[in-house]
Amino acid sequence: MRKYDIEKSWKKLLKKRRIRYLTSKPFYVSLAKYAAIILLTVSTTLFFQNLNKTNSENVYYKSGNGIVADKITLPDGTEVSLSSNTSFSYNTQYNKDNRTVYLEGEGFFNVIHQTEKPFIVKIKNQEIQALGTKFNVKSYENDSVNVTILVEGSVSITTNNKIEKSLILSPNQQLIYYRDNDEITLNNVTANTYANWIKGYYNFDGERLEDIFTKLSELYGLHIII
Repeated sequence: MRKYDIEKSWKKLLKKRRIRYLTSKPFYVSLAKYAAIILLTVSTTLFFQNLNKTNSENVYYKSGNGIVADKITLPDGTEVSLSSNTSFSYNTQYNKDNRTVYLEGEGFFNVIHQTEKPFIVKIKNQEIQALGTKFNVKSYENDSVNVTILVEGSVSITTNNKIEKSLILSPNQQLIYYRDNDEITLNNVTANTYANWIKGYYNFDGERLEDIFTKLSELYGLHIII
């Protein structure tokens, strides 16, 4: 009878079992793998569904370079004319719960009157509220000022959500808000002159050449150096 080294044989057996365990894929490991794939697929699907839902809740407009006036009619009949390189958006619930729009650039608004639903334009650092009126707003991202000019009716302008800085404009008044120092000036102007851009005319009265070229740069997407 051959003599066996019991301890050596036992270690050899354990080694084989360990190798088999490491190289095989138990059922629960495969199940976990497929469960992870299913979970990832479901999560990805839900993510894109939510993403599409978020995007579908807002309507966006972006005007090109040199556009004289890109006119939009909102669900309530309000007309908005967009100047060059202007971004404009509103929620799909517009005219249901509220009449709030967002502007970056320049726009002329001819607002339909609704007492129970004030029309609100949100721009950088300011909020403009109107019932039924015509007014012009200029607020480009790279501008140092926001300029609001009232043609007809009345508007209330709130700056940085500060009640003490809420002002009501009368026709032919221009409000200039200086973003850098949080200051405001109110001027009497001929409002129609500033709204002529929707007809293709631009008026510059006593303005610096640098400011005129800045305006032309915005209109035509050019970088003009004096």
